[in-house]
Amino acid sequence: MTIEQITQTVAAVKPASRRQVVRYLNALEISPVGARQRPQNYPDDAANRILKHLGLNGGAQAKRQASTRIPSMAELRAERKKAGRK
Repeated sequence: MTIEQITQTVAAVKPASRRQVVRYLNALEISPVGARQRPQNYPDDAANRILKHLGLNGGAQAKRQASTRIPSMAELRAERKKAGRK
């Protein structure tokens, strides 16, 4: 896989730039496969290893679970106010 392919795979689950993907590759010590060439080819499981490191190893399934709605501050304040009245 090239860095562009890895970026597309990771970005499908978590927004990540090419620069961030390169940082993940360096942090996880994932090195290019084979001879020095352009574009560099990384192991086929590089994207999965990055997602696993981020705790998103479920792929698209993890994104669906993580996409629960986060309430706004106004909604939180309103709920607190209602709870205080009881």
